Parts: sequence; C-alpha cells; structure tokens
Amino acid sequence: MTLVGTVIALGFWPGRMDADTLNEIDEARRGVYTDQHSPVLQALWHPFVGIGLSPAILLLCQILMFIAGTYLILRLVLTRRVATGCACLLALFPPIMGTLGLVGRDTWFTVLTVFGFGLVAAALRRTGRRRTALLILSLVVVWFALAARQNAGPAVVIIAAFSIGLLRHPPAGRSPDRPLRIRTALSALTLAVLFVVLSMASLSGINRLLNVRHFSQLGTLQIYDLAGLSRADGRNYFPATVLKDRTMTTLSLRSNVAS
Repeated sequence: MTLVGTVIALGFWPGRMDADTLNEIDEARRGVYTDQHSPVLQALWHPFVGIGLSPAILLLCQILMFIAGTYLILRLVLTRRVATGCACLLALFPPIMGTLGLVGRDTWFTVLTVFGFGLVAAALRRTGRRRTALLILSLVVVWFALAARQNAGPAVVIIAAFSIGLLRHPPAGRSPDRPLRIRTALSALTLAVLFVVLSMASLSGINRLLNVRHFSQLGTLQIYDLAGLSRADGRNYFPATVLKDRTMTTLSLRSNVAS
C-alpha cells in the first residue's frame, strides 16, 4: 500500500494545485488567515512552509491516509490480502486518484473522513485498550476534519456517534433487546452532536486567537459568475466602480475558469 501510494504521489509531485491551493499556501507562508479555507490547518502548516517544506509531503500523507482508511474499512469483510489489493485499486481508480492528487482542504476533509471511519472499523475488531485508543484517535480525526471544512459536521457526526457509542457501550456477547439498542443509539448520537458543536466552538476560539479575517464567499462566487457571463456574452457585466476598464481587455487577460 505504501508503494502504491508513493507511486501515485510521484505522478502528481509536488501536487495538483488550483487557485484555492495557492491561496492556502500564500496564507500559510505569510501567517495571515481568512475563513475562506482552513485557517487552523494552515496555521499548523505555517512553520513548515517557513523552513521550505514542500507541499509534496502533504500530498504523500493524504494519499497514504486514504489508502490506510480504505483498507481498515474493507478489513471488516475481507481478508488482509484482498483488502490490501482492493484499497490500492480504489486509490488507482481515475476519479479517486485525480482527487487524491489535489493538495487542499477538500481532499483533506475527504481523506480524514475516510480515515476516521477506518479507525472505527479497526476498533470493532479489537478489544481493551487498543479499541479505546483507536476510538479516541477517531474523535481527534473528527476535530481535524472539522478544521478542514466548516460544513463537515453532518458527515463526521456519524463517526463521532459510532466512537462515543462504542466507548460507552462496548459490544457484549449477547445482543441487547431492540428498545435498549434504540436508546443507546440516540444517546450516542446526542453526545456526538454535542461533541461536534464543542469542537466547532473550539475552532472558532482558535480562529479568534489567530485573528482570522472574514472572507465573503458569496462575493467570490459572484466574481466568478460575472466573469464567466461576461466572457460568454462578450460584454463586461462588472460595475464601473469595481472594474474601470469597460472593455473586455482586462477580463480576457486576467480571468479563466480556474482563477
């Protein structure tokens, strides 16, 4: 799995980067953050960018984490060798591989979510302290997934519910009756929602400490829309207060579908 992940990383080295990636790297380098991307993760990246660490290291880590998470999930139903082969094939599947090559918060969120489910799957096959350690680690992964994307809550709350439920009620030899299972599941889900809310609150507090500035997401989308419509119609739809050049010259030179 490490060999396959390394080969994939070498194919994208030092990583596929779009406009968002370049913004993330720039903010991480300067140590000045907005809430457009993942300020907490960028702040953790800041000292490494300062010493010249290549984004390719993140590329390799995210690919290996995806393969590892996929493998741990598949091990619930497959043998070790078959799960290894399937995890590698999934990583090589073109739509997935293309996403894994992108360095940025979308990939970080996806990879962390898969890895979080993988840790829960691994915990189901273990007992005692190992199970507890894996479940606690899965909750840490949930926190980082929330740091990657502000809207990660609906996805990672499921991981948190499984983790908290297994921590409070480890599987016994005899299956409990239906009413008890329902109460246990509702209790775990309630605590999971509380955990996600508290995690988001902690991230908000860290954002304040980092002096994260608000970024208008809708404003950015409007810029893309106006630029795209202007290029399609051959007419400058931007207001003069924003773009003084009323011809299409500036738009043709400075805008494209990626930036």
